[in-house]
Amino acid sequence: MQIETIELSQINFRTLDVQKVVRAQYGTQDHSRWVFSTRRGASATGNRLFYKVWNRNHVRRDNLLGALQSGFYDSSTVPALRALILSDGLCRGYVMDECVKPTKRNNDFFDLVARRTVETQYFAVQFGQAHTLEWQGQSSMIDLEGVYPVADLHLVRRHVSAFASADYAALVETLYHERSTGIYSAWSELPLERHHSWLRQPFSKALQTARKYQGKALSRVFPRQGLIEP
Repeated sequence: MQIETIELSQINFRTLDVQKVVRAQYGTQDHSRWVFSTRRGASATGNRLFYKVWNRNHVRRDNLLGALQSGFYDSSTVPALRALILSDGLCRGYVMDECVKPTKRNNDFFDLVARRTVETQYFAVQFGQAHTLEWQGQSSMIDLEGVYPVADLHLVRRHVSAFASADYAALVETLYHERSTGIYSAWSELPLERHHSWLRQPFSKALQTARKYQGKALSRVFPRQGLIEP
């Protein structure tokens, strides 16, 4: 898959809209990331581009590169991917075309990603319905940096991450035990995302929503909060 590359220094963030800001540090691990978008009407098609950027020491900084090289990510699994963002040879993020929420689950796409996981021995920890969108009639994975070789399954918990799909987690665990001599055991230990609902867990859902938009709101009050470090 041929992917365009963009230098971080060439991006004028002041012309972009801030969509999400996450400032997060867990011990020595940097989990901070920013999401920007071009403004509506900025392109001839009217579709926006979304830029996801992280720091030099981001905990999953170069994971995306390995997934592309292995063939796990390609034009069939991430058709909306447009460019990699680089700085001094380091992967600092990526650019995707605007996607929309699908009207229904695409089971063929889920089967495709499962096969690609088996073939390449790479997995995307957040792969699931909530992290799959639609681009020009095709399904596309998003949140691409959370990807690992199956042999590094133990890093999911260490990196304070969680699987979005229990079925997909079970597949990855099976592959891990088939090919690894490691001692990471017990499928029940694999962390899963918690999806709160307004009806059943209104307080937890409110906190989850507030955390999601806190950085974006602060960046509008204090503009420099939304600017990625050089």
